[in-house]
Amino acid sequence: MGECHWMAGVIVEVGARRFAVPYECPCCGAAPDSELIIALTPTKDRPVAPETARELGFPYCMRCVEHATRWESSSNVETGIKVLGLLLGLIFGMMVHLAVGIALFAVAVALSILLGRSRRAQAKAACGPACAATGLAVEYRGWSGNASTLEFASHVYAARFAEQNAAKLVNISPQLRKVTEGHKLARLAIPTPAAAVRTVPSPATVADWIARLETATGRVARLDSLHKALDACPDEADRKALIDTATRIELAALARKLDVAPGPTKTRQIQKAIIETRADNIPDELRDELVRQLEAQLR
Repeated sequence: MGECHWMAGVIVEVGARRFAVPYECPCCGAAPDSELIIALTPTKDRPVAPETARELGFPYCMRCVEHATRWESSSNVETGIKVLGLLLGLIFGMMVHLAVGIALFAVAVALSILLGRSRRAQAKAACGPACAATGLAVEYRGWSGNASTLEFASHVYAARFAEQNAAKLVNISPQLRKVTEGHKLARLAIPTPAAAVRTVPSPATVADWIARLETATGRVARLDSLHKALDACPDEADRKALIDTATRIELAALARKLDVAPGPTKTRQIQKAIIETRADNIPDELRDELVRQLEAQLR
């Protein structure tokens, strides 16, 4: 069984609301086969702007999803059992005897501590040797009006994130500079293995990219494919076809969430979806088309 490495997190600030996300697990670096939604975690010393995204999706491998969610949920389990014990203690204390109520609450507290420790131990045991954190490996602190701030447990993932957003980085700390420079040196120190000459495959066509969008296993994977497709397709007609496909898929997913009868409730939900879409970390072309079509539903 692996044991997670504990290391100081690396803070990266991007002077934009939209940024690239390396398509690998931010905890262990494995190829992702799942995804995880990272909720906004504002800090007292850095208030977020009203238009910040409330959550972001990150690629993850299933193994790290499981140990991270188990670790993060342990405190909720403890709190839930304590609250239940308190309620039962009050009821039995009033109906039977005060001592019985106190005893029930004490048992609940002891049980909550045992279960919490058990879940954390299970999460730690489930970590692999390359895992950077037992819980979440990413902390999203939102858009302040000047920068989007994230903290990564993995120094390697932080360096790769910084590389992919190099032109947008702001407030680069000495720690981040050291991490990125160390990452570059590490790559230079590892010789590239000799590889047999092979035929280079033909570039993906627009039809190929559309097929990838339609068969993506999740939203994070689909957005990653869309980013790559847009980078590879300069033709306006091709880009429109890609955006139309992505928009259709996004709207279908939203429609399932908004599956309520027409009326004030649905109108409020569409308005909320528009606000969230404007703040989301998606390509500008997709954002604009989604907002346009959602606003059309309000008319």
